[in-house]
Amino acid sequence: MDARGTRDDNSWYSPGERTLTFGTGDVDDAEDGETVLHEFGHALQDAICPDFGQSPEAAAMGEGFGDYFAASFFAAKKRDPYVEAVMSWDGALGDGDPPCVRRVDSRLTYESFDHGPRADEHDNGQIWSATLWDIWKATGRPVADRIIVESHFQLDGFTTFARGARAILDADRNLYRDARDDPEADLSPEGHRARGVTGSVPDRRPAEAFSGILGNTWIAPRSTTAKAEAPAPRRKSCFRHGEWPSRASTSRPSRSVGPISRRSG
Repeated sequence: MDARGTRDDNSWYSPGERTLTFGTGDVDDAEDGETVLHEFGHALQDAICPDFGQSPEAAAMGEGFGDYFAASFFAAKKRDPYVEAVMSWDGALGDGDPPCVRRVDSRLTYESFDHGPRADEHDNGQIWSATLWDIWKATGRPVADRIIVESHFQLDGFTTFARGARAILDADRNLYRDARDDPEADLSPEGHRARGVTGSVPDRRPAEAFSGILGNTWIAPRSTTAKAEAPAPRRKSCFRHGEWPSRASTSRPSRSVGPISRRSG
């Protein structure tokens, strides 16, 4: 880990070198614990599933998981309205209320996924982080973190949202079925379906409910009243999947925290 690895306002995980590098531009990234955990999330995925993030959807899942992992770890120590804001110290000079790099409560669905050649995996990743956050709110951190991390053992580097959703359902079934009052009840896929991540025909609605039984807890449907979308944090420049670490022998791309620079353009 290099806390002062670049003067740029950027941070990344290098799978080839298995290192975390943090920038010192604007706010020092290593000062923000959620930035550190986001990058560690990439390292965790790479340890479980080498070469994770080789397809557009897998890359977005990597960014979404990093944001989720950071938000989950610190949620109990934060006050509203910071609970669902990620990297608010690193993004303190940006926009949003509160200012932050990204959020995990987006109302985006899979229909919003940008499949274009210049698509940003960090933007697309907000669909996945919001899906994981729905699970977190429905089950609590211990269950959510465990089944989400466990699900990675079923994935590969070119995975998709649909495969990721099914892997989470399988992980929940494998880990918690015996502990349930009703052993036949599984994590309801309705939340995944609501965000349109389980099939080829995406649902147009945002996630409205997790109606099912996880562990021993009955999850009541959420209100279908849509809340106003928080202002999007200002875009920032970053390294992308597909750019290479500095060591020439490496053949795997770096994973970055996402937009961090507050430069215009």
